[in-house]
Amino acid sequence: ALGGGENSTGKWRRRSHGVIPVACKAEAEQSEIMAMKPVKFLKNFKNPCWWERIQGPISDLYLENSYINYSYTIFKTFKKLKILWSRKRPPVKYRLRCLPYFFLAGQPKCGSTDIYQRLVAHPEIVVPPVKESHYWGKNRYGDGSVSTLWCNDDWWKNPENCGLLEPRYTNAHHIHRLIPQARIIVILRNPVDRLYSDFLYFQTTEKAREHFHRDSVQAIDALEECTQVFALRSCVYNYTIASKSRARLRLGLYFVFLQEWLSVFPRDQILVARLEDYSVEPLKTVARVHKFLGLRSMSAQEAAHVLEKPVANSRREKDKKIGKMLPETRAILTSFYHKYNVQLARLLGDDRFLWDDPDR
Repeated sequence: ALGGGENSTGKWRRRSHGVIPVACKAEAEQSEIMAMKPVKFLKNFKNPCWWERIQGPISDLYLENSYINYSYTIFKTFKKLKILWSRKRPPVKYRLRCLPYFFLAGQPKCGSTDIYQRLVAHPEIVVPPVKESHYWGKNRYGDGSVSTLWCNDDWWKNPENCGLLEPRYTNAHHIHRLIPQARIIVILRNPVDRLYSDFLYFQTTEKAREHFHRDSVQAIDALEECTQVFALRSCVYNYTIASKSRARLRLGLYFVFLQEWLSVFPRDQILVARLEDYSVEPLKTVARVHKFLGLRSMSAQEAAHVLEKPVANSRREKDKKIGKMLPETRAILTSFYHKYNVQLARLLGDDRFLWDDPDR
């Protein structure tokens, strides 16, 4: 979060727009990832892989892995892995460990789940046990965590970011440090539509159109109040500001996040696509991504199989009954996002990211 500095007692100085941890005390000058030397991975894998010596009995390799308790889905996955390992006969001295070759990094409610399912239908892609590990954004495989692009809410806990108004290093820097050849895939949609879809999907109470209007205005007011004092980047990476409204407005400021990633990764390692184009020609987008990943073209039979898959995470029937957002809400949000879309289109050299398409 952010604010203006320390008071005489050494505690946080609180302001209406947030708090900054200026008094943090880093135990080390650098986080483990930024301090480590470049890792030498195996050359016969496209993924960054290595052999790891097994410590302890193979009957329970995950005994001290705290990630097992992150969610019930993760717990079930580890349970299956434990069963598989228990069937192996000793001696087993090493196990193959791999990091993701590609990241489907963002954004939420932009069709990422649907395109992920069609991407991993390619015979040359190994499907990881869990689509979204949220490892980098929230905890720390291809990985389909759409929090990777934007979620840096704990940035101030990293030693190299201690006491700063905004992060010096983000997920982009950490991933590049560990996997400099990683391929980054980003799926975007009109930020106005993304925000409404996000609201309907994640909220469980007060979901009327009027509630969305109220929450959107609150989010805009909070961000604009912040930017009167601090830089946009500081405000976007500030969870205190974001938590002032249920509408996750900042996730639609694509320019801020992509500028971050493009400052670290070469342009040819980042592919940015639009949901609007994918919805019309899904195979064209999928083929584009496969080419980006260096995979062979799918056969006609394989492509037909991809098209047969049902749409994933489509809007629920009860949410459809709520209807479209109010016209005045769309007008306010379109006006708010416009200047950021202009910056995004300029950054990518593609006017499609102005989202001048007809309302969907």
